[in-house]
Amino acid sequence: MKKSAGIRIFLFKSVVILFYTAAIACACEAAATPTFTPTVTATLTSTPVVSSIWRVNTGGSLYPDSWGNTWSADSNFNSGTAHCVTNTVVNTNDSGLYQCERFGDPFTYTFNVPAGSYQVTLKFAELYHTAAGARVFNVLINGATVLNGYDIFADTGSEFMAVSKVFNNISPAGGLITIQFGPATADNAQVCAIQINPQPPSPTPTPTLAVTACGTPGITPFIQVNGGAWQQLDSITASIGSNVTLGPQPLTGGSWSWTGPSGFTSNLREISGIPLSSGLNTFTTVFTDGCGSQASMAFNVTVVAATPASLTVTASCAGGISIDGIMNEPAWASAVLNPVSKLCVGTNPNGISGGFKTLWDTDSLYVGLIINDSYLNATQVACNNYNDSSVEIFLDMANDRGSQPYPGSVGDFHFMISYDCLQSCLNAAVAIPPGGGGIQYASTYNVSGYIMEVRIPWLYLAVNPVIGADYGFDVQVNFNNGTYTRVGQLAWNGDKNDWKSSANLGDINLGYCPSPTATATPVPPSLTESFHVFPNPVNPKQSQAHFNYNISHSSEISIDIFTISGNHVRTVVDKAIKPAGQHTEDLWDAKNESGMEVLSGVYLCVLKAKDKQTGGTTKLEKKLAVLR
Repeated sequence: MKKSAGIRIFLFKSVVILFYTAAIACACEAAATPTFTPTVTATLTSTPVVSSIWRVNTGGSLYPDSWGNTWSADSNFNSGTAHCVTNTVVNTNDSGLYQCERFGDPFTYTFNVPAGSYQVTLKFAELYHTAAGARVFNVLINGATVLNGYDIFADTGSEFMAVSKVFNNISPAGGLITIQFGPATADNAQVCAIQINPQPPSPTPTPTLAVTACGTPGITPFIQVNGGAWQQLDSITASIGSNVTLGPQPLTGGSWSWTGPSGFTSNLREISGIPLSSGLNTFTTVFTDGCGSQASMAFNVTVVAATPASLTVTASCAGGISIDGIMNEPAWASAVLNPVSKLCVGTNPNGISGGFKTLWDTDSLYVGLIINDSYLNATQVACNNYNDSSVEIFLDMANDRGSQPYPGSVGDFHFMISYDCLQSCLNAAVAIPPGGGGIQYASTYNVSGYIMEVRIPWLYLAVNPVIGADYGFDVQVNFNNGTYTRVGQLAWNGDKNDWKSSANLGDINLGYCPSPTATATPVPPSLTESFHVFPNPVNPKQSQAHFNYNISHSSEISIDIFTISGNHVRTVVDKAIKPAGQHTEDLWDAKNESGMEVLSGVYLCVLKAKDKQTGGTTKLEKKLAVLR
């Protein structure tokens, strides 16, 4: 064996039958020839990266910032889930550094650093929630709490707003700086970026601008009625005696002043118990930010008499109804005509009028409309058909009276149908073809107006109808006087905000209607008939997607989500044994297997049911639209 300069590598190879043993010895001493030992035990040791400067784009990829610094791709974490958005993050020159996050409850980042004193900078932006209180969490550095009950939205006053939190004189523990995000008291903890550098003699400038930036401030209006859900509106109609609360935002960063009727004044941001009289009440607020800049906004609260008496469907049952736009069956003849006469949008110079009738049976709800309009025109398509001569039907099967977002909560339905039945839309967002979900509609029309019949299956509405049941309900009629834009709108019970709030819908009550068969217990629908997904479309910020299905026997159930192109997205139910009966407990939160939010679009929901009694397998598919 020869001696050579540098590192000496000696290889000994011995073959015994089919067993190989390899040993490598490194000799770095140039003064003598190393002695080779045939038996060598090799131990691989991972040497941790030790650095006094760390910059990590948490949840994201490599990022060069506007200051010339390079932020590494996400690393050094334990637990949590990565999530990215494409929205522009303001209050910073480096929006891309805030468009990804790691979230969880809890999760940690650990960094090896030399001995010394360090400055830790944590960068945040609220990328999901739209109100304060939705995400609240603690942050600990080496076991010491540095942020307690931290709420990003409350701190910045907005989503997609950058903010940095700097912590000075941090000493490593055992050569480590460990940052724990969580526990959270609301939703999950999160962070967008982490920087660690030696403690500077003065605060280090960062790409993030000051949280309170000078400029023209903005006001976002919010109104709450009778303790219900907050609605992003600056005008609302409320019944006499209602308790209306006005709560504009931003939540922090300035001062507020109010003026209103009867000499009302206040310096609070959120005002409740405000003086209201019949008719229009205007309250004006002025927001002054930290730079002294001001913005103002007027809130209009119109007080009206109590909601009219609810509609009661007491006419004869809908036996033998044919959806043909004629309404010549005896059941329609005996039903009560309810006038649609309240002008809630625009003007009505041509005296457009109309009314509707309602029927029901164990299969469906029926709405028949008789509209007097000599200026019919329908040139707008799909969800622009509110500008057509058209009708709108509103249903709130949960009857939550505006306490939940509408539409988007479970049981919310808003149908728009043009007078000629060629254009239709669901929930002001999704075009629906005739017959979609079993819905049927047809019309006849002439120079005087039109007649329309609409059949909506209870299965589509995801309820089992019973005598005496009450649901939120309204009917509106749009007219354009022969032009291409809506001129006015008539309502039966609600107002112009029906399309975004169920607060002023009327009621529909199911009157006496015996089953058309002599069977005491109705036969439950088959699996094929019963399987559907609601709400559809679904807004994940307002509701999860619910799967409804009925199985005759105990069955093994699987539910999977796919893209339209067939790529697997999520397994919702994996071969779960379910008892016979109706099931609505399975939900999808519009996230993939990695816990990341899926994009807006259309997805396939595939249900597989293996009957434990017969051994047969049924596979069904439904399309679901996700709208964020």
